Parts: sequence; structure tokens; C-alpha cells
Amino acid sequence: MNRYKASAYHFIGSAAVLFLVFAWVRWVWYPDIFFTAANGLNLLSIIVPVDVIIGPLITLIIFNPLKQAALKRDMAIIFVAQIVFLLYGIFTIYQARPVYVALVEKDFYLVTANEIDPQDQQKAKDPNFQKLPLLGPRWINTYVSDAKVRDDLAFSNAFARLGPQNMPEYYKAYSTALPTIKAVALPPNKIVELHADRRETLQKYVDQKKNENKAVAFIRLYAKTKIFYVAVNINTGAVLDFL
Repeated sequence: MNRYKASAYHFIGSAAVLFLVFAWVRWVWYPDIFFTAANGLNLLSIIVPVDVIIGPLITLIIFNPLKQAALKRDMAIIFVAQIVFLLYGIFTIYQARPVYVALVEKDFYLVTANEIDPQDQQKAKDPNFQKLPLLGPRWINTYVSDAKVRDDLAFSNAFARLGPQNMPEYYKAYSTALPTIKAVALPPNKIVELHADRRETLQKYVDQKKNENKAVAFIRLYAKTKIFYVAVNINTGAVLDFL
């Protein structure tokens, strides 16, 4: 085998592994709009240069079938380095994965795993919230009964994006959010008025849905990269679409 074939095989093997990682990240940890909202592509780009480009390139440079002993050692070092870097990249993506979409007052907030303190997890009244979801984000409601705490958290959330969405002690099942959804969700025409830059996209959605489902309304979703809108059924709370 010459160096070109070795490099090609190395590239194909690395690309196949990366594709499996991409598929898991894209459709399990970061499904739907969350791949964009939580910077999934940027996180994956951490892995690509080393595992798909640099690794096969080094193989192309050092591969020499006439030096079997040294070649085995060098290739072993390359593979180990790639595996370590791949595991580091996967761990980084895992730590930044979306775990909750929390309804706070009148908006949804996307919460990632590294935005929740493990000690705060243990304060959750519901044991279901004492462990983070492993297979994609979970939709939840939040409720703060103490008025002063609620005001303090609202202030903190406005300036530092640190609010009930980061504190599992205030988590409730999503089914309890329906009254709030009915009260705060905005009708499609209102969203068109507020966001002229999204008029075409939103108007198309309105035209498609107005005769099919008159119960559709929208709630803002605050994410890392931008503000999205979640289309919900105000009669059931079911999530219909993302804009």
C-alpha cells in the first residue's frame, strides 16, 4: 500500500466515524431547530479539522511502507491522538447540549447542560428533574411562588439570562403550562406586526394555517444565537413548528 491509498483509507474511516457522531448529535442531542439554536454546527467544527483533515494529512506525509516498525509506532500515535481529541470534542458537545426548553413567564428559554449547577439539580422537588435528559431537550414549565424571589429572578434574567430556567427547584411538568400558554401566546398577525423582517415567512405560515388550525399562536424562544418563535396549539400546548 502506498501513502496515497493509506491516506485515502484513513480519510474514509475518519469521515465515517464523524458521520455517525454528526447523526447522533444532529438528531438526538440537538434535534430540530436546536442544532442551530445551540450552535451545534460550531461545536462539531471542533472535531472536523483534526479527525478528518489533519489526521489523514499526517498519514500522507509520514507513511512509508519501507519502515514498518517506525510506521506502526507513528500510526498508533496518530490514531490514539485522534481518538482522544474525538472524545474531547464529543464531551464538549455533550456538556453544551440542550436539555430543557423552559417556559418562564411569557417566553421559552433554551437551557443547555452546562447552564445548570449540579448542586441546584438536587434541589428539584420533582425527582425527574434531578438528572439531566440524555436524549434531547425536554419541554417544561417553571413557577416561582414567592413574589420577591420572582422579582429578583426576573431582574437577573433580564440582565444576565439567569432565571428560573436554570434552577430545577422551580421546574414543573409541561402539562401545567397550558393556562400560561393560553394567556401569553401571540396570534400570528401580531407576530407579523412586531417583526416586519420576518413578514414573508410568517405570513406564509399564517396563510397555510389559518384555515387548518385556528388555535395556532406563537411564543418567543430565547436561545444562544437568536430569538426564535415556537408555534403552539393554545388548546393543548402541543409544539407545532419553529420559526
